[in-house]
Amino acid sequence: ILVCVAILADVLTKRVILRGIEKAVDRTSSSLDNIFFEKRVFDALAHLAPAIVIELGAPIVFEADPDLAEGISTFVQVYVVVIVVWVSSSFLDALLELSQRSAYLRDKPMLSYIQLGKLIAYSLAGVMIFSILFSESPLVVLSAFGAAGAVLLFVFKDTILGLVASVQISANDML
Repeated sequence: ILVCVAILADVLTKRVILRGIEKAVDRTSSSLDNIFFEKRVFDALAHLAPAIVIELGAPIVFEADPDLAEGISTFVQVYVVVIVVWVSSSFLDALLELSQRSAYLRDKPMLSYIQLGKLIAYSLAGVMIFSILFSESPLVVLSAFGAAGAVLLFVFKDTILGLVASVQISANDML
């Protein structure tokens, strides 16, 4: 029943709400909302509806088996993190499209900023997924990554220094 309600929420969201948003976007004279609709920002947001239904319904349906309800809740939390990253990536793509259409921002290196934003979003999502799966604070996961990075830098110090030196030599044409 819970799966059927989640599928119903998905169908209602995509067929009713998204089509309503599409009609509203078509009626407006602004191209701003068209870009966000073309980059599928609203479509990515629509995927949150079944996750919310399952998150709210799992403790009720699986009242007799709390471990299963907790496992489903963990899965849904990871799914929500993935959807949030998808939404942010689509949003950043829409911002890139807007910047390319703007005369003021056309000559600025906006692609680099967008890629940096996506890299930060993916990194934060990875940390959040690890913290959800291992039931730890995100700060604990970040400190573990920091410690591992410090060890790797210490072990590969000479290799990294050699790489940096070779890049500097070739970039400055010192040979």
